[in-house]
Amino acid sequence: MRIRPEAPLLSLFPVNERHTRLILRIRFRHHWTDQRILLDLFTEFADHVAVPRMLLGIQDRVEGRRVEPMAAQGFEIAVWMAAFLEFVACIIFVLVWQR
Repeated sequence: MRIRPEAPLLSLFPVNERHTRLILRIRFRHHWTDQRILLDLFTEFADHVAVPRMLLGIQDRVEGRRVEPMAAQGFEIAVWMAAFLEFVACIIFVLVWQR
């Protein structure tokens, strides 16, 4: 079986009786000449927020710890999205204001 180069790889390694090490490897290429570049740029910035939370959630499930409720996770994502959109709006406002 051949693994596609852009496919993510998740591996769990036991550290001791109660802890594991979760490793995520992703190879990502931007689509510079395609309309998907907007999604790529969004993913580039959103990954820094979403991936660590996702990995901690997986690790909590594996090690049997209580998992944060989905409503709390959804609220946190909404706050990060609002902050990102505010940042983009400010950049656009500054660029337009200078003209």
